Amino acid sequence: MSGGGGSSSLLRQLEFFLISLVFHLIFTWSIFDVYFHSPVVYPSPRFNASHAVPQAPWTDGAPAERLVLIVADGLRADTLFKQHPTSTLPTWAQPNVRGTESVYEGSYDNAFSRHTPSVSNEDEQPSHAYVGPFLRGIAQGPGRYGVSHTHVPTESRPGHVALIAGMYEDISAVTKGWKVNPLAFDSLLNQSTYAFSYGSPDIVPMFALGTTEDKMEWAVYDEEAEDFTKDAVELDMWVLAQMQELMERGKTNKTLDDRLRAPGTVFFLHLLGLDTTGHTYRPHSPEYLGNTIVVDAIAREVDALFEDYFDDDKTAFLFTADHGMSRKGNHGDGDPDNTRTPLVAWGAGIPPAQRLSRRGFAYTEYDKHWDLEYYARTDVEQADLTPLMASWIGIPVPANAEGHLPMSLLDAPPAYRARAALATARQVLEVYRVKHNDRAARMAHFQPFPALRSEPGVQPGEARIQDIARAIEQGDFENAVEECESLMHDALAGAKYLHQYDAPILSTVVVLGYVGLFLYGVSCLLVYALPTESRTPTRRVHYTALTIVMLSFAVVWSKFYLDSAPMMYFVYSGATGLIWMLLSTRIHLFPAFLPPHVPWPQVGWAGLYVAICVVFLEAAMYGYLHRLLWLAIVLTMAMIPVMLFPMTWKEGHQVAVVVWVIVCAATAWFMSLPTDKEESVPLLSLGGGLLLIIGLCVYIWPAAFLMPPDYLGRRKKMYAMMHAKTTDELTALSALPDDKEEGADTFWPRTRWALLVQLVCLATSIGVTATAASSLAAKQGLPRTSQVLGWAVLLCSASAPFVLGFQRPQNGRSQPLRERILLLVFAFAPVYVILSLRDEVLFFLCYTLLVLLWGHMEAELARDRAVMARGPQANMLHPLTPAPRPMQLDDVRLGLFYFLLLNIGFFGTGNVASISSFYLSPVYRLVPVFQPFLMALLLVVKLIVPFILLSSVLMALCLQAVEPRALPAASSRLAIVASGLGLRDVYMPLVVAALAGNVLALNFFFAIRDEGSWLEIGQSITHFVMANLMQLYMLAIASFSGWLLGRPTTPSTEKSKTS
Repeated sequence: MSGGGGSSSLLRQLEFFLISLVFHLIFTWSIFDVYFHSPVVYPSPRFNASHAVPQAPWTDGAPAERLVLIVADGLRADTLFKQHPTSTLPTWAQPNVRGTESVYEGSYDNAFSRHTPSVSNEDEQPSHAYVGPFLRGIAQGPGRYGVSHTHVPTESRPGHVALIAGMYEDISAVTKGWKVNPLAFDSLLNQSTYAFSYGSPDIVPMFALGTTEDKMEWAVYDEEAEDFTKDAVELDMWVLAQMQELMERGKTNKTLDDRLRAPGTVFFLHLLGLDTTGHTYRPHSPEYLGNTIVVDAIAREVDALFEDYFDDDKTAFLFTADHGMSRKGNHGDGDPDNTRTPLVAWGAGIPPAQRLSRRGFAYTEYDKHWDLEYYARTDVEQADLTPLMASWIGIPVPANAEGHLPMSLLDAPPAYRARAALATARQVLEVYRVKHNDRAARMAHFQPFPALRSEPGVQPGEARIQDIARAIEQGDFENAVEECESLMHDALAGAKYLHQYDAPILSTVVVLGYVGLFLYGVSCLLVYALPTESRTPTRRVHYTALTIVMLSFAVVWSKFYLDSAPMMYFVYSGATGLIWMLLSTRIHLFPAFLPPHVPWPQVGWAGLYVAICVVFLEAAMYGYLHRLLWLAIVLTMAMIPVMLFPMTWKEGHQVAVVVWVIVCAATAWFMSLPTDKEESVPLLSLGGGLLLIIGLCVYIWPAAFLMPPDYLGRRKKMYAMMHAKTTDELTALSALPDDKEEGADTFWPRTRWALLVQLVCLATSIGVTATAASSLAAKQGLPRTSQVLGWAVLLCSASAPFVLGFQRPQNGRSQPLRERILLLVFAFAPVYVILSLRDEVLFFLCYTLLVLLWGHMEAELARDRAVMARGPQANMLHPLTPAPRPMQLDDVRLGLFYFLLLNIGFFGTGNVASISSFYLSPVYRLVPVFQPFLMALLLVVKLIVPFILLSSVLMALCLQAVEPRALPAASSRLAIVASGLGLRDVYMPLVVAALAGNVLALNFFFAIRDEGSWLEIGQSITHFVMANLMQLYMLAIASFSGWLLGRPTTPSTEKSKTS
């Protein structure tokens, strides 16, 4: 696609994008080699407490024979432990709250039936109640309680991996999906004698991989059962029923009974109900509290089930969660409650509750209503629970476990406790040894971790292990445990040291690659800026620069070869070297745009222009971290036409400037609103209603929006009054008929019918949304009629342009692009109405107006300059279309505005860098059953709608020629992109925007975090990946938008050709 008959070939136009695409696809992966390559290794030895000291094995058996792990998916610690106002409980639970105490601590007899019992109104009712009476009773008597701090709350998979495998899974593994194992890893279920696992189809199967059927029995319910519009408690009741059925089978099946009673058996119960309920109703809802009551009752039933079946006090119980949940029902948005999960342990191997003489911790807002401050509380990291559970039942610690053994939760003889600590330390050290031996064997100049240096031929840490083993044999158990902690600390630090061993040299290669790509992009812009008649070659080999580049990267490749480095290291350095070699063929262009070829004032102005752009880009970078910065950016953009556009243009476009400032202020207002939203059907209806009114106005008065502005060159009477020199000439000119846009009425009738269909769909979507939202809020499920109508509206509205509105060229003229843009706006309006929660529809309205105004002002500015550049002898009534022009400095502003508007679409009603800012609740209006990929697809469609509109306006500007027949505007009407910019190469603004994304990517590379919460790590990765893929995204969306619009053939183009 080229504008106005440009001479560049398509390959030349896309040259930078193709090179940049390959580069960014390669270097997007670089962070996983620099920061996040997989920590999973496969050490062959496994260590348990019984054989931690081979010369003195433990023979008295483990504290427990079996383990029951109950994971309440998505349960917050404070919800389980604290008191809740009785009025916030579900109606079926409130009648149970009786007595004279201020806080009810009793059980809920109807937890499983959830039928509201009839009670006397005269009974006293406490003002508050606990929703976990059984587990609280454990914390105050036979067991211990605390908070388990998670590291990876974003998905359920990483939380369960930390619990059962003991490792905080690397981010690269999470990106491959959470339903299957992207990497084989060891777990408690692998190491157990037998395992029985029941729960969600999303979690249970991934721990079954790698085990045999005779070792593990597992079952899951159907995915269709995860219906977000129904009571999720039934999912947890299904798990309890499976356990009850298992025990009944064991009473009559001798083989099964032997497996159930075998030492080292693990029972894993995954309760998904709370996660589903929290997503749907939020964690402070009666539904969530009611589900917690049911989960507590299930824990009580499981305890009684094992007591009745085994009757030997050899069962260890652990109740916890994989992650918590924020107030708005998400578990990846940075709320501290995402990472705070309950921990309750009781049974064999767990010490009983310890009553304290004074408070064990200071009151905080978080835990002041727990009423547990006089009981010993044990807070742990989530991965610490894996070696603890292994030590309870005496099975080997999983291979990649990295947690510390919490000794306060292990009730066993000192000799066993010391051996358990040594087994945990040896397993962690084994991971370091595997990584150490791998590097020592293949690298020419390997430097081991200083704290674990050893003599040649001696394994790292071997001397320290022997010292600990001696201390255990001599009965110095306390010292042995301390030394184990020290060894674990050094082994974990050493593993991290080796994990990041290559980071410095790889970072250098990556940074050089980004710098080289940016300079190469600038050289492409210089090619665009060359005059059409210029004879400066676009490429010329600079042999000195080329030689330096080739020698430098030959040295780097030699080092990688001697170190037997992974293949990707050669790919990164090769890509960087290739970029710099290509740049060496363009170096000669830079002096052509510097003094003495260009005056110093112009160079200074260009430098200031670039500096301002860099300030905007740095502000945009910080805007990814602090959303309010986008408010300042939008308000600054509002003032740019006021302060920087020519005065002659502002005088003729006062209405456009005022409306621009108002719309910018309205759009900026959305940046100040919190992303924590509650559903508001009235606001959705208001936004949809305003869109409907605007659509009806366009339908009734099309000339006000879709016809070209009344330029003076078209209105002959106005032209005659300004330019006639004699009375006769005035009379003759005034008698001429006004010009009309040729073929303007050819396409509008069908376009109008398509618009009418879309407006009917929009009105229907408002009604469907109100009906569905009301039914879901009343917990009556999604009406089938609403679901069918919702899908029909989306499909009908989106297909109307293709079936009816978009038309083929007729009589050598194509459909005006502004008609197609109009149809695209209303094709996507129902998407926003149905899939929005509160104010997103209003944002869509403001953003659409902002983008259309931007296109209008850019087109008018280009037209104004073209008119001013005409000579005095030009034919004012029938001028020729200006020749396509090369790049100008102002085109940098055009590309920058496009880039900023793209990001404003991201941050308008949420932060795309955190997917949790996008709520699932509206998706239930179309998909009530849990279908993650379809749900994600609907959210992605909603996400890209603004960018399709933005790119359509940009392509309309780039594809259309400058309107040639006008003098400065006298009309106040704001036409929809009535003309274009007359660019020689339509991709010039996209190259500028791609360079802006390149600057962000380099900033985000240095901002990558490999420590801290999952939110911080995940956001840093998301920012980097988004910035890298942004140029691909922009090109794809722009190409798609260009395909939707088609290549226009304007009347002015036809005239210029015939002339």
